[in-house]
Amino acid sequence: MEENVILVYFSLDGATEYIAQKISDKLKCDLLKVTYKSARPLKGFLKYFIYGFQASTKRKPQINYRPVNLSNYDTIIIGSPVWASSFTPPIRSFFYLNPVKDKNISLFFTCGLSAESAVKKLKIFLGYNNYITEESFKAPFDNNDEYLQQKLDNFTKTITSKL
Repeated sequence: MEENVILVYFSLDGATEYIAQKISDKLKCDLLKVTYKSARPLKGFLKYFIYGFQASTKRKPQINYRPVNLSNYDTIIIGSPVWASSFTPPIRSFFYLNPVKDKNISLFFTCGLSAESAVKKLKIFLGYNNYITEESFKAPFDNNDEYLQQKLDNFTKTITSKL
C-alpha cells in the first residue's frame, strides 16, 4: 500500500486476532497486538462479569505492546471484541497512552450480537479523526468462509478506496 497503515487490536479468545490477521494479510499493513500486562485466565460467568465490568466502568488496565510511533502512520485500523456494549479496556489504555488526531480510522469488532454501541463509544473516545468505515464480524468462527470472506473483502476494499 502507498499509505502507511497499522492495525492495532486486542483479542482475548482469538476471534479478533483471526480477523486482524486476515485484514493484515489483505492490506499488507503493520500489525500491533495489545495484551493485558497480567491477565488472569478467567472462564465462564466470572470472565464475562469481570471483563464486562472493566469495559462498562471505562477501566484503563496496564498493557503490553511493542513500542510504536503512531505519527508514522496515516491510517489506523482498530480491532476489538465487544464487551458490555463497549470496546475493550486494553484498547482504551492503548489509545489513552497513544492519542490520535486527524488520522484515517477504520474500526472492526468481533461480537455475538451488535457492535453499534461499541462503535459510537470508541469514536467518542478517540475524538476528531477521519472515520473511513466500520464492520462487525459476528461469531467469526461460526460463520461460513464465503460469508466471512465477503465481509473482509468489503471492509478492505472500502479502506483502500478511501486512501
